[in-house]
Amino acid sequence: MNERVLQLFERYLVPEGYRVTAVADGEQALGAAEAECPAVIVLDVMMRTIDGWELLQRLPEKGDARHAESLETGGAQLLL
Repeated sequence: MNERVLQLFERYLVPEGYRVTAVADGEQALGAAEAECPAVIVLDVMMRTIDGWELLQRLPEKGDARHAESLETGGAQLLL
């Protein structure tokens, strides 16, 4: 994830009580989603190993993420 984007998420979400977790690629994102059951996932469609589109398809197979909805906006995908 772009360091500036990560800092932006941290600046606004951490003070509101959210935890921000960044990963380097799609495999790590899948593992983090399984381990942490996040409320929101922001995906880049051009991640390494597993791109954001494939990850969106694979997440519903994993635990609580199967109840998630996605919102696709520009270059980022939000999984709610």
